[in-house]
Amino acid sequence: MIPRYSLYLIVNILGALGYVFLAITYGDVFIISPESLLLLFFLIFSTSVFIYESIKIWERKPT
Repeated sequence: MIPRYSLYLIVNILGALGYVFLAITYGDVFIISPESLLLLFFLIFSTSVFIYESIKIWERKPT
């Protein structure tokens, strides 16, 4: 059984990979824009929350 937060975690990781792709493609113009910094902050925060919740649920599951 896989925690449901794992799906959200995968979506966030794909978003982070998309961010890296856009940063490589557009360079400094993309990286220093306020919108992309907000997106990066949101991705880091939500990914860390989903990692924490997935681990917490994974440890509680019956063996």
